[in-house]
Amino acid sequence: MPSLQYVGASELARFRGLDAGAPQRAAVFADACRLNALSMIMEAGSGHIGTSFSCMDVLAWLHLEVLEDGDRYFSSKGHDAPGLYATLIGLGRMPFERIHTLRRLGGLPGHPDVGSTPEVVTNTGSLGMGISKARGFVLADRAQGRRGRVFVLTGDGELQEGQFWESLQPTANRGLGEITVIVDHNKIQSDTWVSEVSDLGDLEARVRSHGWEVARCDGHDLDAVAAALRTLSDAAPDRPKLLIADTVKGRGVSFMEPDDLPGAGDDSLSDAELTALQERFLADGWGDRRPVAVEQPFELVVGGRLIRGRIDAIYPRDDGGFDVIDFKTGQVPSDFAAASLQLSVYRLAWADLAGVGPAVVDAGFLYVRTGSVKRPDVLLSRDELAALLTG
Repeated sequence: MPSLQYVGASELARFRGLDAGAPQRAAVFADACRLNALSMIMEAGSGHIGTSFSCMDVLAWLHLEVLEDGDRYFSSKGHDAPGLYATLIGLGRMPFERIHTLRRLGGLPGHPDVGSTPEVVTNTGSLGMGISKARGFVLADRAQGRRGRVFVLTGDGELQEGQFWESLQPTANRGLGEITVIVDHNKIQSDTWVSEVSDLGDLEARVRSHGWEVARCDGHDLDAVAAALRTLSDAAPDRPKLLIADTVKGRGVSFMEPDDLPGAGDDSLSDAELTALQERFLADGWGDRRPVAVEQPFELVVGGRLIRGRIDAIYPRDDGGFDVIDFKTGQVPSDFAAASLQLSVYRLAWADLAGVGPAVVDAGFLYVRTGSVKRPDVLLSRDELAALLTG
């Protein structure tokens, strides 16, 4: 199996100096940092990929084009630390060799820590504290006659914390215009939708009602991010500002993006479309088949790594084997190669649960819109998966 590669220091420097527009240059740099963050997490054996990838375009833009001497940046959510480390390494602000030290003793901690990582400005990871910390920085700067802006990145699930809302009003009351908060609004917390846990409602209106200037944009469109930040700065030089950056968790890797997480896209389907999908499902015969399990949770150990997940449905076959099926309501992607990894895990997991050999278990995606079942050309064995996971 191929080993995961990373982008070297010389290439990162070349990307930073590309003769291109600033948004294009930052986008290339962000993708390189995504690859390096993934390499770090793979080498460490753990780490938060989705949240690091969703905010990477914003991180690249801030660090390449926005932050000036005296400014501070930190992530309130903290668990996107691999993304921050990859960015700082990419900027040459950390020794490149530290790319190999994520979650190692004496290396880069899983969450930012000022004691072991002096390149970060504050410890984070306890959610909801970002604005409170930013207020402390600004008030301390003012007391000591220093000037500088503070940019704070938050998650959207993090906004369910009471301290976030408690910090809004006093920050506006003090006129702390040095603070800009950017919400990485990828709409997912852990493995489900933020709206399913505790819906944020009309986030723009709620924050604006506390005296903040608010804007919203596509967090992966760097022209839009740049314009939104300029608008906020011009409109409210003496008030705190918040930008809602709509992002995609796992951005940049097709099979990590949550298009088919249960509930994805349901709001955009009309009643007629839902009815059509149901009728198509029944017409293709799947409604007549009785699964042996649905929404089947599993834990699978491969190469010493624990993988948890949930299989949509498992159907018995006439030959005594099983079909592991993952339902898709979207379109069939043009690049189907990534499916092998997910379905290989599902196949092995069900084989273990059913006490059968993997040879009698097949797996595929059922695209309900077309009624087609797409199966990968190759399903990986346990040894092949272990080699992939352990490098």
